[in-house]
Amino acid sequence: MSMSDGCALDFLAESMCIAIENMKSTIEQIGTTRSTNTLELETRNWVTALFCYNSLENSNLISRIRKLGTHQTAMNLIEKSSDREIKLVQGIMDMLKEHNKNGTLIQRIKNRFLLSITDLETEFIDHHSLVLEIKRSQNIVVPLSEITECEDTNCEWIFAWLVETLGEEYQEYLVPYV
Repeated sequence: MSMSDGCALDFLAESMCIAIENMKSTIEQIGTTRSTNTLELETRNWVTALFCYNSLENSNLISRIRKLGTHQTAMNLIEKSSDREIKLVQGIMDMLKEHNKNGTLIQRIKNRFLLSITDLETEFIDHHSLVLEIKRSQNIVVPLSEITECEDTNCEWIFAWLVETLGEEYQEYLVPYV
């Protein structure tokens, strides 16, 4: 992913993909070195990042498409994809709630979690690919500073999460905001 333009959506997408991989790893470790509470926390953090992503997407991308009156089909696809992401993550949270009572997960349940998280990952990657195409076609860059104006999330938390999740090569972009 190219971060040279410093687009907040790209930074969030990259960190969200890394976080999903971490969630998959956590599932494998549940019962040995991790608990379902860890997976629940990681999922909640991911959802917080998704809300920030969606808020920036709505205020910077979808609003611009509406003003231009172009790409109505793309806008509908983005909105439907966002809805599917929310449903998938809600399903994961429901499974966590249901199975967190026991404190351990049998392999069949771990596999269901892995499948659900993989579905979420696929949906999000497809969603962000569509966003990238629209951004490029409309020459849209959402500056990192826009995260500070995101009303749906705690911007300090988001920047701290980005710093924690992303590798060193991204830190130079994030330091001014932390």
